[in-house]
Amino acid sequence: MKLPAGVQNQRLDQAVTALLRSRGIDVSAREVRAAIKDGRITVDGRRRSPASTPPEGGQLELAGFVPRAEARVHPEPALLERVSILHEDDTLLFLSKPAGMPVAPLSSGERGSLLAAAIAHAPSIASAGPPLEGGLGHRLDVETSGVVVFGKDEAARARVRAAFRACEVEKLYRCLVRDPGGRWALEAVLDAPLSGRGARVRALQAGEGGLAAETRIRPRSAQRGGLRWLEARPRTGRRHQIRVHLASVGTPIVSDPVYGEPHPEVPRLALHALGLSLLGRPMIVAPLPADLRQPLLHLGFEEDEISP
Repeated sequence: MKLPAGVQNQRLDQAVTALLRSRGIDVSAREVRAAIKDGRITVDGRRRSPASTPPEGGQLELAGFVPRAEARVHPEPALLERVSILHEDDTLLFLSKPAGMPVAPLSSGERGSLLAAAIAHAPSIASAGPPLEGGLGHRLDVETSGVVVFGKDEAARARVRAAFRACEVEKLYRCLVRDPGGRWALEAVLDAPLSGRGARVRALQAGEGGLAAETRIRPRSAQRGGLRWLEARPRTGRRHQIRVHLASVGTPIVSDPVYGEPHPEVPRLALHALGLSLLGRPMIVAPLPADLRQPLLHLGFEEDEISP
């Protein structure tokens, strides 16, 4: 496939998107831009910038690119050995995601996602939503463990997503933070608006705009070695919300790779999505995983402090 004449007044990603659409290939500008950036779409065998000027007559190579509309997530039964089924009924499936596992793939062929595990258990989830999402109802960061819900059909997924959009979901998290000054001896609400773009989210000041966000924080332990175990209840669901809110007041989550710093005894982001309640169901709880429980006990926290 060659780039046509007259493309020099466009960005490469714009020219490629237009060309693919003209050939009847259903693509978005965003996915084309990402594919050019990571080398799944090349020109004349070379990797180029999405913003570069396209060469007239350049040979477009798509060997590594599958449009999202054509992508499929295949079941991976072996992943069920790492994933706990917390609750299941006729329409919903609740799984406990381990830290380090993405909830869904970013591109076709990517393996190892929670979605692939969910489809292995309930195949109807694959067709309950768009390609690469299926029945996935919401997202957790890759580094975060805990409860994730899937709809088993399109109607169930739509109800779940509508509940999240309307903030009609009760979400319960636990996290370990650096709190040397005793900031979290008492319960409080963090409500700084958050920036919505970029890899790193920012807490904004009044008048800067941004997305409304609210997180209620409650201490679950005494301070130990400058650390404290907290409960977080986000009312809204902004990207990185709990992580950014806590970092913005000088108490970042322990071992947060973006907003904090590593701790020698805590090998992962110390954030766990403990519970989730929606659509009239009781709170579904994901037990604290061993890769958080054992470091907490080693650091001197008591069992009754870290138990749900």
